[in-house]
Amino acid sequence: MKPPKNPFLDPRRAKSDELAQKAEVAWRAGDRVAAREHFANAAELEEAVAVTVSVESPRVRSVLAISAVALWYKADELKRAKRVAYRFLSGDGITVQGVAELERLVDRCCREEEVDPLYRDGVGTIPLDLKLDGGQVRRGVILASEARARRESMASLLVRTAELEAREPYRERGESEMERHDKIQIYELPALAASFGLRFLLATGTQQEISGTSTVTPDAVVARFFALARAATAGAGAIAREVADADPQYARAFVTGFGQIAADGTAVGSAVFSSPSWKVADVAQPVELTPEHKQELRAASAAAAERTQRPGEVRLEGVATATFGHTGNYLTIVDEKDREEHTVLLVGQTDRVKVARVFEDDGHKTRVRVFATKGQHRRLRLASISKLPSLG
Repeated sequence: MKPPKNPFLDPRRAKSDELAQKAEVAWRAGDRVAAREHFANAAELEEAVAVTVSVESPRVRSVLAISAVALWYKADELKRAKRVAYRFLSGDGITVQGVAELERLVDRCCREEEVDPLYRDGVGTIPLDLKLDGGQVRRGVILASEARARRESMASLLVRTAELEAREPYRERGESEMERHDKIQIYELPALAASFGLRFLLATGTQQEISGTSTVTPDAVVARFFALARAATAGAGAIAREVADADPQYARAFVTGFGQIAADGTAVGSAVFSSPSWKVADVAQPVELTPEHKQELRAASAAAAERTQRPGEVRLEGVATATFGHTGNYLTIVDEKDREEHTVLLVGQTDRVKVARVFEDDGHKTRVRVFATKGQHRRLRLASISKLPSLG
């Protein structure tokens, strides 16, 4: 049967799309063998259509060539993916953008061939990329201090995300129970080309039934990480809402962490998270953290900076309201730990000014950290107040 003039209407393309969708469903269901088989069958059909497209239609030929190579890559047929890419790259009829994308796919295949297959596409392994570009970043080159800071922040946030997903109590310091009990493993992989990248792999730990530690899967952790990253683009309040059912200290950790990773506009122009969408359903689009996001997150982190608790002080954190005037001169705080309501007296104009600044242009759901001293009759009196990421 003669193929239609429009390659996109070729029945083989429709079948290829159908097989690719089946592959994604199979992958998410944990059937990696079936997924790779469906991807390979889809790739074969896509390639067969692509080679029929005339070099006089470079845009169509490029789109289909890229699609075929990407499907071979998803099938973990890396050598076949490279051969197909080289076939199109060695001839005519590919756009400049198409050439660049095919070269990126070749590089991705080469990098992943360096990785043990068990960790490349084994059950329970999900890669997560951080691409850094712009500013002083050049292709494959970045200031060591910038790469090191983001590498450490990424590893820390991934562990925090696993703990959050497992509903672990907030860990102030020390080794994570998730890692100590080998419930989750975090590796670093060879980075991909194009600007500068950091690549991590989340894998299932070898111990799956340890008493006292919840089981989480790498895809769940990556999905939650992207939800938090998307929240970070909307500000500290969005992060606080994303973790509203957990210890508030988690919100502060993610505000600080994403603030450290975000691009600063000088050394790094952009910072983009991505992960294969066919492996994690909730990761549809990459997430970019810009210098504007960094500025906002840093400001929120600075506002919530830790203050040393002094002898004789009580520390309260939670949602607060303030009352001023002849009949009232106090703060009411619903503490987030004990869920009890506490009253903190204000003494003098200085206290009122401090509180007014914290509540300035804010609603009635202001989250604060308060240090108070116990006065006569054990009444709490304000010593210090600072604003925390808001829930409202």
